[in-house]
Amino acid sequence: MRCQVYIPKELEGVLLNDAKKAGVNVSEIIIRILKKNYKTKNSETLDYIALKDIVFKEIEKYISTLNINDEFELYDASETFRNIPMTKEGKPNVNRAKLGRLFGQSIGKKPFENVERVYIANGNVKKSRYNKATMFKRTK
Repeated sequence: MRCQVYIPKELEGVLLNDAKKAGVNVSEIIIRILKKNYKTKNSETLDYIALKDIVFKEIEKYISTLNINDEFELYDASETFRNIPMTKEGKPNVNRAKLGRLFGQSIGKKPFENVERVYIANGNVKKSRYNKATMFKRTK
């Protein structure tokens, strides 16, 4: 469902600040608030922000075990990411893709300043052999 909402100015700053701190967009913050206030059939499952925090902590821990120039993909780095189903209610599960994109945007910044994408000789991003996921490497 799409819903257009006009947020009062006094809430706008708070929402933008919370979204920035969590590393997500404002709509994720609003969805989290709505799920807390309106119990849904999936309210017992982790919301996207909590999921992101868990996955990123697992990735950070995994990277700390690697040697410099060791390559990895998110599937290897996070058990939680690995266990997110590819589909949800018969539709593609967007959480995996969103987490992958967000991680890609986070490399080179704390706490992933020691990570970069792996490129092959022709300049394209290296993809994993089995699931065609972007490959990353520890740089320092």
